Amino acid sequence: MSTEKKFQKATESHEAEKVGGSSRKKTPTSEARTKLMLGELRRARGLTQLDVALELGVRESTFANWERGRDGSDVFFRIRKLCEVLSCSFEDLFEDSQSENS
Repeated sequence: MSTEKKFQKATESHEAEKVGGSSRKKTPTSEARTKLMLGELRRARGLTQLDVALELGVRESTFANWERGRDGSDVFFRIRKLCEVLSCSFEDLFEDSQSENS
């Protein structure tokens, strides 16, 4: 599929989400086979949802929703896709201010 067709498909998908309205719960579609591992990773480190939420500066319910793949969890899949498109790692998306001063 050409880059132009991929862009058109992504744009149509985005427009369809907007038409659906904000009251509709959004769940990952093409990522349905991929499971977010937030709960498993959190429990393996002996942390509660509240512990993680406080560290991130979000409400406990927000983190709980991410863990369950609801309300906003699609951003994780979009970031992963962004890294694939740009052929970079997650860390490459950020500029390290300490390396600027070196």
